[in-house]
Amino acid sequence: MRHLWANRAFRTLWVGQLVSTVGNNLYYLALPWYILTVTGSRIDLVLTGMALRLPAVAQLVVGVFVDRWPKKTVMLAADGVRLLVSGSLGWAAAQHAPVGVLLGGVVLFELAGTFFSPADSAVLPLVVPPEDLRAAKGVQQSSAAIAGLAGKLLGGPLLTLLGAPLLFLTNAASFVTSLGSLWGVRVDEEPSGSRDPRASFRAEWTAGLRAIWQSPGLSRLIGSGLLVNFGVSSLTIVLTTWVKVGDHGTAVLLSVVSGAFLAGSVVGGVAFGGLSRRFPTGVPRWSTLGFGVCIGLVGAVRHPLWTISCMGMAGLCDALFNSWVGTYLVQQTPAPLRGRVFSTFGGLMLATGPVGLAVFGAVLTSGIALPLIFGMMGAFAVVAGLVTRPARPDVVSDHLIQSH
Repeated sequence: MRHLWANRAFRTLWVGQLVSTVGNNLYYLALPWYILTVTGSRIDLVLTGMALRLPAVAQLVVGVFVDRWPKKTVMLAADGVRLLVSGSLGWAAAQHAPVGVLLGGVVLFELAGTFFSPADSAVLPLVVPPEDLRAAKGVQQSSAAIAGLAGKLLGGPLLTLLGAPLLFLTNAASFVTSLGSLWGVRVDEEPSGSRDPRASFRAEWTAGLRAIWQSPGLSRLIGSGLLVNFGVSSLTIVLTTWVKVGDHGTAVLLSVVSGAFLAGSVVGGVAFGGLSRRFPTGVPRWSTLGFGVCIGLVGAVRHPLWTISCMGMAGLCDALFNSWVGTYLVQQTPAPLRGRVFSTFGGLMLATGPVGLAVFGAVLTSGIALPLIFGMMGAFAVVAGLVTRPARPDVVSDHLIQSH
């Protein structure tokens, strides 16, 4: 761990992402609350969820471009776009622009994020030596959760005092810090992810997809991810409705409930290293099962402390699973394929999200009791946990290396 913090490139990258994560969490808290407050429509809330979720489908193909272009350049461009869009959303909300205009900006913001995420994952092994990678993933997970916790806890009071438009502008300002930190990081990478300039887009994309299916561990995780994301894709809008309507709560309570999830993520990120060494194949299965049970029980008791407790435990399980998957992806994937594999894998895992959101959005607007909806969402994650059979996270697949 001491070697990791002595790594200037990692420290610089870490600081920038810490600040932008705080800003993003202010934005993600304020957006659905603002839409529900201004329109009072659950249908508009579902459309907001679709605008947040649908761009994730682009991850299926953007990895080819991430591998073709310098990773640092991709991250700079994506953050630049998100800075401009966040600022525009703040201005549009202050001018009481139509919901459709805001949702168009949300889609652009999320599309830029689909380029940033796989590039960020591919950059980490370029600035951190292999022996520090596990610690770096745990630090990233915990730090993101801490920054998210700060954003969520600050978000409720700030949303009440300042309003959503200023929080959107605050998110834009956070990307200035992120851009500055990225600019100061030196990343030594090969000039082109495409080794053969004659290779077609289809051939490069297929190479990434083949790498996923030839890894038993990754291909097994796809099915589980599809089930989980189908079930919980609507969690943000259902939770917002539960707090605002079910608990008759305020934006402050929503920030505390959301913060509990991230507080659990901090604990999960810290505990990941030790648990993954003791239970190398058990972490993803039991964390998925635990996540499903916790989500399913949110509506069992109508009390803020119960909601906070369930979300905290769900966050712990979520962090354990994500840390395990992130480490496993890096260990399994040769460097020239990382952009494609990370992006395509993420896109496949999230592919059922828009469908799940449409289904549960219809359920939400139909008037079915919220506790039953939570139970239905959690059931999908429980089933996913029961069918998960991951490989060891420290075994690198020869098939991947040979296929490249």
